[in-house]
Amino acid sequence: ALAYAKVLQSLNLSPVVVGRGQASATAFATATGIMPGTGPLATQLGALASVPDTAIVTVNAMHLADVTTELVQQGVRRILVEKPAALDLAEMNALLGVVTAAKAEVYLGYNRRFMASVLRANEIIAQDGGVLSVKFDFSEPSRRIGALGKPQRELDTWFMGNSSHVLDLAFHFFGAPSL
Repeated sequence: ALAYAKVLQSLNLSPVVVGRGQASATAFATATGIMPGTGPLATQLGALASVPDTAIVTVNAMHLADVTTELVQQGVRRILVEKPAALDLAEMNALLGVVTAAKAEVYLGYNRRFMASVLRANEIIAQDGGVLSVKFDFSEPSRRIGALGKPQRELDTWFMGNSSHVLDLAFHFFGAPSL
């Protein structure tokens, strides 16, 4: 949320920020100068003059699908939601059903594709004639992850919530895999 707020402010946009807890809202306000609302999402949206057309969802992975669903049900039609948007296939299918029924546009924040280093890599790859193969490695040390104090469901779906961006970037470079 902090990074998105800074980007929006650099574009001279003043976002309306909704939050949950007072402590996190105060910390956000200290960092950005924007004081978020707090409390239930529906209550905060109801207090606005009108429901926003666009939203960015940056809650923790456990709540991405629920918050996105609620925003769509409240009338928000364009949403950028942080990865992974849902922690399992059932949750993603339910979210997709809501989004499709409402004819909303929901984009997942697999934004590494737009980093300067990736844009430059794309240029080099194009000059070199394209990708011939891709190999990538990454490690998720379970001892450190387990010590983060995350809810068990988030730990059980850690790959989706924390590592799927690596696969997205690989697919960005070489396309979808085929059998």
